[in-house]
Amino acid sequence: MFGWLFKSSQPQAPKGLPADLTATIDSATIVFRPGAEDGESRAIVTAPGLGAFVFDGINEAAARISKAWPELAPNQAKRAALLLASRVAQRNRGDFKREARPSWVFDGY
Repeated sequence: MFGWLFKSSQPQAPKGLPADLTATIDSATIVFRPGAEDGESRAIVTAPGLGAFVFDGINEAAARISKAWPELAPNQAKRAALLLASRVAQRNRGDFKREARPSWVFDGY
């Protein structure tokens, strides 16, 4: 009944990410390569619409996403960069999985 009193005069930004952006992040290919000067590995991300780039951090990824999707609000671009960072971390964890230790129970057999 009094909804018009509580409405904001400023337009609200959409809360979710566009479906094509999430599909791009989900289909991104992440490859780790050794660095040239210090030997530390770098994550190379290749994604449709974003191209291939070295993942240097969330701010750089958010800037690249903002350039490819200019209609995104800055907080949405940062959220998309965080989603991409989680994909990079997931790929990194997969590389460092250890082999299961053999059980002492079956050593005598």
